[in-house]
Amino acid sequence: MEANIDRLQQDMEAVKKDVDTLKQDVGVLKQDMDYVKRDVWTLKGWGTEMVSRSHPEYYTGAIGL
Repeated sequence: MEANIDRLQQDMEAVKKDVDTLKQDVGVLKQDMDYVKRDVWTLKGWGTEMVSRSHPEYYTGAIGL
């Protein structure tokens, strides 16, 4: 019985360490995703500008010019 309790305590310590590691990894992933979101936002802006320059009729027609 004592051995089972010791084993459970060891397992709980291992789980706690794993959860701490996962928390750190998720924090890094959040930062990385923020970076990716900013890059995609920038690329979308560039794409919109390029289309408006190459096909101004899309935008002037939409506003009735």
